Amino acid sequence: MPTHSLFSNISQLIPQSIDDTYKTAPTDFSRNTSLTGSKLISFILSLTASNKKDGIDIQSGEYFKNLRRSGIISSDEQPVKRSAITRARKKLSWEQFHDMEQKAVTLAYELWPDDDAYQWHGMTVIAIDGSRHSLPASEEIRINYDPESCQLSSNKQYFPQGLVSIAYDVFHGIPLSIL
Repeated sequence: MPTHSLFSNISQLIPQSIDDTYKTAPTDFSRNTSLTGSKLISFILSLTASNKKDGIDIQSGEYFKNLRRSGIISSDEQPVKRSAITRARKKLSWEQFHDMEQKAVTLAYELWPDDDAYQWHGMTVIAIDGSRHSLPASEEIRINYDPESCQLSSNKQYFPQGLVSIAYDVFHGIPLSIL
């Protein structure tokens, strides 16, 4: 497959506009601002992949500089501030990223060569790994996930935790699902 076709397929994973099912309100992402839904999604993905410890303001500057270099935005468009990103991020459902991840896995399998080197005795090898993460002890988490929690008792502390599990195709080297 030609390189330009591969990049075209990958770029189509990021929606040009946000579907109403992924918005917290139908009017979200409807104004004409420099932080469109597609820029927000690609910026969040770049933050996730960067592995840098720089703050959001610094990474936003680098991100917009790269957009200007690529000719995606005009040379006078300025980076967005951390507060704008924080407000916009709250308007976008996590399900948008889950659906994009599933489309990326499907695309990877379509583009990957069908070769026995990616199997063990003709079978796909899948590993599952998980880790626990402490969550904020918010009222919303307590009500939705543990209404009978210790937080209702005055002498006990409440530390909610979530388990993140990832199914991983070992020989292809791609995550299949995040639960």
